Amino acid sequence: MIITGTMPTQDVGPTILPTVSEQDAFEYAIHIWFDAPGRRAAEELNSLPTSERERVWADLSGQPSISHFAENVPTPEDPTMVQRAFTDLRQLILQSSLEPLRSAAQRRPEYIFHPNYMIRFLRANAFDIPSAMDGLNRHLKMKETLFGQELLTRDIRLSDLNTDDQAFLARGVYQYLRETDRAGRAISFLNFADPYYTGENLPSVVRASFFRFLICIPLVV
Repeated sequence: MIITGTMPTQDVGPTILPTVSEQDAFEYAIHIWFDAPGRRAAEELNSLPTSERERVWADLSGQPSISHFAENVPTPEDPTMVQRAFTDLRQLILQSSLEPLRSAAQRRPEYIFHPNYMIRFLRANAFDIPSAMDGLNRHLKMKETLFGQELLTRDIRLSDLNTDDQAFLARGVYQYLRETDRAGRAISFLNFADPYYTGENLPSVVRASFFRFLICIPLVV
């Protein structure tokens, strides 16, 4: 995510800058981090208790020791626990009637139950098995909606995108870094000011963005 802002300038000459309170400094900082469309987010952040505010800042800056996103995630992961989670998730899926997950697992189990595939949803849900299954099913629903049932049980390729989808990618308005931040999260850049973000182009924007997102996943799992 790119968050832009402006910093007011003043000619202070050789004089020493005045001392400001911690509250004033924080309010100035959030005006730098959040531009006008994000003013509500800045106001909500400012209204939090100090301890909670520090954790939200840790979420933004990637400080895993006190941030929210690191809670309840085993670090480092215990291989025995991970294997048990694979087994539990597989059994829950086989017993489930959720669609399109049930049909996809029956049609191509080697894809749905591949460790590299299941681990994405387990880690995203702090190894909570029911939540991981729900996330997997919602992912497949979106994939089916965007690309059809025939592509449900294989990875989306560039050749699966139509001409308009690829035209959106070629504009460069959605990019990602090959490196992660210090918390191990993927970094994406979106330019919502691009005129391509209009109603008639929205289906292509969503399909191309979904494809880009899937490319980022190997960076962080």
